[in-house]
Amino acid sequence: MTPRVSVAVALTVVLLAGCTATPTPSPTPSPTLTAPPPASSTTTAATPTSPLELLPADGRRLAIADPRGVSVVAGEDEGWEVLWERADDVAGPAFPHGDLVVYQRASGEVAVDGPSGRDVVGASGELQDVASTPQGPALVLLDGTTVVFRHDGADDRALLRLDAEPLAVSYGGGRLAVLVLDEEGTKLVLRDVTGQPLPDPRLGIVAAAALSPDGRRLAAVLAPRDESHLVVVDEFDGLVVRWDGLPALDELDFDGRTIVATSIEGTLVVADLDAGSLELRLHALDPEAHLRWDRADRPFLDAAALSMPEGRSFVRLVAVRPTDDGWELVADPAEWLTGDAAERAATAEGTDAPGGFFIRDPEGSIRLAKLADDVAVELLALVEGNPTPTSATPEDLASLVDAPDPDRWFPTGYFWVEVANGEVVAVAQHYVP
Repeated sequence: MTPRVSVAVALTVVLLAGCTATPTPSPTPSPTLTAPPPASSTTTAATPTSPLELLPADGRRLAIADPRGVSVVAGEDEGWEVLWERADDVAGPAFPHGDLVVYQRASGEVAVDGPSGRDVVGASGELQDVASTPQGPALVLLDGTTVVFRHDGADDRALLRLDAEPLAVSYGGGRLAVLVLDEEGTKLVLRDVTGQPLPDPRLGIVAAAALSPDGRRLAAVLAPRDESHLVVVDEFDGLVVRWDGLPALDELDFDGRTIVATSIEGTLVVADLDAGSLELRLHALDPEAHLRWDRADRPFLDAAALSMPEGRSFVRLVAVRPTDDGWELVADPAEWLTGDAAERAATAEGTDAPGGFFIRDPEGSIRLAKLADDVAVELLALVEGNPTPTSATPEDLASLVDAPDPDRWFPTGYFWVEVANGEVVAVAQHYVP
């Protein structure tokens, strides 16, 4: 191994012996618990005798990365141990994924590494997160203002484009937590993978955020001028817990139960959501270190193995993308209702159906399907300003979904899709008044 400051040594310092060589800074205000569940919180200003108590040793894996390399550690009843480490030029965090770890090299390539060796793949954008598919890890990348999902080597799906400048992305359960920059500073927006906005948690200025594996809970660092607040918000229950009086935290990961957060000075904060407890440790890590939990069981879009059903379906098209063997569409199933059914559905959702129709977009997974080589595509072209059914190509369909030409196509994203033998044989744009 190339000589370096070993991550295993750093881990030993962090988890076994403490960091005694670093001068102790001025005391940090004690964190206080200000929301349920009621439980005590503690501040550990000095190195404890057994730093392993800061992390629950229950068989889970954790990756620690800094610019010099990556270590993967595992917790068991007896404590934590280094499974393996790799020297490399690393940019950002490393994401453990079962026996593997995925990280971005300083050269921009993404490495999928493990005890038996390392594979390196090209990537467009900055690695933000890693999710699971039946085929292996799926990359969540940020390429300018576009969030890109890539899995199985070269399958590239750009499902979300943002108007504001995105700074960071966290994925969980088919949802995205995106930190964006606006005039007032950084704020958080939640989207599903089809790009649709989710309810705004209204947290104010957010310095860091991470979703639980199922996407239901969000951990976030609120960042006023002189201190941080750590909160967990549930999709249904609202605020679950809040800790105040913390140092300026700028990064965290959340496995649904435990939060690991770090500050620019290397402060390590570990919060246990089950117990409502929090421990803070000063200068426990290299300030450039990143920690990430293994969350290999989280679903990728809920869609990696879900195909379009046979027959005719009403959908909102999310994307139409070229692949190595043709075209693929990504669809969000919907329902076109008319008459009494439309009135009942609209009333159930607290609105009405003045035009005699209602589009219901039920919660559920997006669907994937390959276009047949001889697929029949019918789009609504504007002929003297009137939407007119017109034969078109998959390229026209992709252009309409991605960036419709208002002078050429009628702007509606809803379609009827017919599937036979696992392939889309016909796509027809639906007129919505």
